[in-house]
Amino acid sequence: MDAWGAVRSCLVALTGITVMVVVIVAGPLWPGAPAHADGGRPGAISSVRVGEGRTVGADARLVVRWRAARGATSYQVFYAGSRSMAGAKSKRTTRTGIAIHGLRADRGYCFRVRAVRRVGSRLLNGRATGVICARTPRPVRTSHAAWMSAQQVVTGTGGATTTLTIHWPRTGGATSYDLLLAPSSDVLGSRYRTARTGIRVGGGSQETFVLRGLKPDTLYCFRVRGRSSTGIGNLGPLHCKVTMPAARALAPTPLAMNVATFNVCGRALSCQRWSWETRRPVVKQHILMSGADVVAIQEGRTRIADIEADLAGSGFVKACDASGAQAVFVRSSVYAVAPNSADGVRFATDLSHGGCWVRLLHSATRTPVVVASVHLYVGSGDVGNRTRAAQTSQVLDLMAAKYGAINQPGTPRFVIAGDFNSHRSHSVDAPLVRLNQAGFADAYDVSATYRLPYLNSANGYDVVPRTSLLWGAHVDRIFVPQGGSATGWRTISRLSNGRYVAPMPSDHHPVAATVYLPPATCTLGLFCS
Repeated sequence: MDAWGAVRSCLVALTGITVMVVVIVAGPLWPGAPAHADGGRPGAISSVRVGEGRTVGADARLVVRWRAARGATSYQVFYAGSRSMAGAKSKRTTRTGIAIHGLRADRGYCFRVRAVRRVGSRLLNGRATGVICARTPRPVRTSHAAWMSAQQVVTGTGGATTTLTIHWPRTGGATSYDLLLAPSSDVLGSRYRTARTGIRVGGGSQETFVLRGLKPDTLYCFRVRGRSSTGIGNLGPLHCKVTMPAARALAPTPLAMNVATFNVCGRALSCQRWSWETRRPVVKQHILMSGADVVAIQEGRTRIADIEADLAGSGFVKACDASGAQAVFVRSSVYAVAPNSADGVRFATDLSHGGCWVRLLHSATRTPVVVASVHLYVGSGDVGNRTRAAQTSQVLDLMAAKYGAINQPGTPRFVIAGDFNSHRSHSVDAPLVRLNQAGFADAYDVSATYRLPYLNSANGYDVVPRTSLLWGAHVDRIFVPQGGSATGWRTISRLSNGRYVAPMPSDHHPVAATVYLPPATCTLGLFCS
């Protein structure tokens, strides 16, 4: 009999009561038994590792791993932004590893882990590990919108396709890129398809990629996303482009008209940031920078005489200013002006806007051309769209009445330039719709090459360039006739360190392009000599 048995027998003999004695043992019940067999705390954790950092945009994650602790039924991971673990948050897991999401990229974080054992309704915590710290990876920045610098139609055995040369500024942290595209500007991101992955980072400040096999005359929308070995950036802003129609493939001809259109903001109250006398030489400078032989002026008002005097020494003559505010100037060495051919309009319901047009003869090819400078209504909404549609139709009707049917055999070639106060980002781009119906194409849509297409032509006298990422908001436009093609679309500006040089010439910058016109047969009624 052991000692406890003797005590029990003695008590029974004295009292006649059987006593149950509960023994609480502080150590193992038998040699080699685990410490938790009596419901004690779990063992210690060892070999904690932090790594496998990944980023998505500015968000990051780190993965914490460790070896299993004896007796643990779960684990608690503490994390904070400093070694002191002040303000620590925690997460629980039943596994020996966990990904901690919601961290900030390129930041230091510290971790402690402890084992937990559930006994009934109680949670018994083990001793926490020492603090271990790690840094999340640097982020891949959000890419800029992609822009087109060139397009061409390629004809093969399977038919015509369009090739686009796409540019975007280098993305910080990226070592490669994804290019995603969709057939509409309002498609949800989940419906984008990846056109290319693994586009390598170039050596300069701009990235370039040539995308082939697109359909001509088709809308495509693009987004760029940067990648690195440790993460991906957010998708960049959306940019959309209508590809060059096969019929508008670049076709150089002997008649290459270098055209510029320029709203000079002559007298409007909004034009007074710098006086006209301060801006006057800068206006001349920008016109000459364009390299144009034909210049369409809007909002000239009483300044047209000044512009005429300033350009005379550079070989320009005034060809029309019949509307009182709009004008056309041409280099007399390149074009002759048909006598008594100038005409124009001031819109009856909108006297501050209108247009003028004139018939020219290209001296080298003896090809007759009609050039118009127009300025349409500035209002917004449905009223603005309806008004601009009516004004565009009025201009076309007046020009056809004077010079013959537009875009038809036996009539001159027509080029229409000006400030249309409309662009594709409007709910209805009424001038574009009406001019497309008449056989014209916007040079911005069909140009073979571009320079600075992301800089809005209207600048509001803001020295910080305005950009519109979706379409490019260019109210200043050049329309190419049926059968014509274009190249060299560009905004004309002076930039220094990413800002416009002051004084600025106007609240618009000139837009210029080279328009190739097919030869016109000189028939009775045309100005041919």
